[in-house]
Amino acid sequence: MEHISEVFKYSHAYKQLSKRQEENEIKITLSKIKNIVTDIKNDDEWVNDSYSAYEHKGICDGLDRLVKHIIEIN
Repeated sequence: MEHISEVFKYSHAYKQLSKRQEENEIKITLSKIKNIVTDIKNDDEWVNDSYSAYEHKGICDGLDRLVKHIIEIN
């Protein structure tokens, strides 16, 4: 079985998969993520009633949790 995985590493399919993964990879700093989160949280022009206010609060809470999780795993 180990031999098969070694052969796969050099196959055309493996090279194509690796290339697609690199093309889809985005490197972004934590400070850039925090700036994006701040921009999204500050965009509250669409909040016009209690329902959308709760929706906005949920979005903000989710974004805060995202940043907290990224900090924790690094």
